Amino acid sequence: MHVRLDRILVPTDLSPLGDQAVAYAIALAPPGATLHLLHVLEPAPTPNPFYAHFQRGTQASEQDLEQLQHDVEHALRTRVIETAAGQRVSTLFHVVRDRTPA
Repeated sequence: MHVRLDRILVPTDLSPLGDQAVAYAIALAPPGATLHLLHVLEPAPTPNPFYAHFQRGTQASEQDLEQLQHDVEHALRTRVIETAAGQRVSTLFHVVRDRTPA
């Protein structure tokens, strides 16, 4: 039985270990495959004045969150774009906001 990998999901936290997973996925992908790079932005913790480390602050604005999402997408692109193009592998980038990575 022959299995063809046309689509590969590559979750990454943008750490060095995550970068190794991205490199492995590119090496594993045959020409014509699509890599789906995924990064999850966790929601900010809710401040609790009963915690010893509590500090008053402001929540990130929608504009700040959009900028963060843009920055993460850029970071994902810089990790794969040249290498994937050389392997004739297409890439799609997914940034999910306000979810837990699990």
